[in-house]
Amino acid sequence: MKIALSICILMFVFAGSASAALITYVDAAGSNTVSVVTQASLSESSVTSATRGTDNLWAKRTDSYTSNATIYEASGDENCQRLVTSVTGLTGGTYNVYAYFWAKPASTSELWVLRTGLADTAAELPLYGSLADASNSCTAATTAVASNFANLSPVSSGGISLMQVSLGTVTVTKGVLSVFVDDYSGLGLNQRTWYDGIGYSAVTATAAPEPSTIALLGLVGLVLAVRARRQ
Repeated sequence: MKIALSICILMFVFAGSASAALITYVDAAGSNTVSVVTQASLSESSVTSATRGTDNLWAKRTDSYTSNATIYEASGDENCQRLVTSVTGLTGGTYNVYAYFWAKPASTSELWVLRTGLADTAAELPLYGSLADASNSCTAATTAVASNFANLSPVSSGGISLMQVSLGTVTVTKGVLSVFVDDYSGLGLNQRTWYDGIGYSAVTATAAPEPSTIALLGLVGLVLAVRARRQ
């Protein structure tokens, strides 16, 4: 029993453990976000508009809810163009990917939503909201936690909270990671989309023991076994 316990302790020490990587937040802006249809960047003169709620164009907000204060808004009565936000220059590997929008999580009368996904599908993108809504096939997003980010704080202000959508993992081979987003039309003027940006974190796997480490553990086990017999 003592021998087995000793070997287990040694294996734990040598094997190591996975560390949770912090999320890098990327603010959606004209430099990294374009219309999927026109490939035009989000500038006030092309895709976005200062007129909110009536023109089927994304409106640019500059509210100071976060240190990254660019928010793209669509009302529930609009049908805006699908957007894509891209990150370049990434090291090859596997990443957890997230999308972010603002909402009133405590409100039961207002549904703040975001359509988002990792592929530009012909069908509508999956719908996420501040609340789950089965009638609209809407999945509830989670509230973002400031301590999970490497570069973003705060994540709430005045009853408005940053909502996080986990989109799964992506394997990056050419340095580029893209997230597609859209609004949801037909909800009514009191409902809305406040799209803020995306996030990513490297997937870190538990380190496996090297062959030489396994051999060393076997040798240690043998020595312990011989010593136990002599005693």
